[in-house]
Amino acid sequence: MKVMAIDYGTSRVGVAILNSLESIPMPLPPIKGGVGLLARLQNTIRECEPDLIVVGLPIRLDGQSGQEVVPIKRFAARLARTAGVKVEFQDERLTTMQASKLLYLLGKSAKAQKQIVDSIAAAIILESWQNRVRRSGHSSRT
Repeated sequence: MKVMAIDYGTSRVGVAILNSLESIPMPLPPIKGGVGLLARLQNTIRECEPDLIVVGLPIRLDGQSGQEVVPIKRFAARLARTAGVKVEFQDERLTTMQASKLLYLLGKSAKAQKQIVDSIAAAIILESWQNRVRRSGHSSRT
């Protein structure tokens, strides 16, 4: 099963791909957010041909969904219709912070971090999804 993860943002959208449940998630170049995002994402989806797209959902630390979840769910619904690929959500709590810390430890400059942090976060989202699926034996598609 080939799975793509998306870390949605208004400026940049992080993207990562998992070629099989036994492989490791690989970050892809981030995609510019804003007007035309779905068309730009569609190109990446055509190239990667995922069976499933996992979209990071920003759940608050207390486990509740905040109002920032609404536009992401709306985006995910449009993405599913446009791409014709099933979409599932994965908790993305603290993934950008984890990605930033990893890039810092690797000695990446702040400028370099800004360019790739969203796709590293998408890879972390995908790894979390992969671990959940391995534990449960199946995904919970929406």
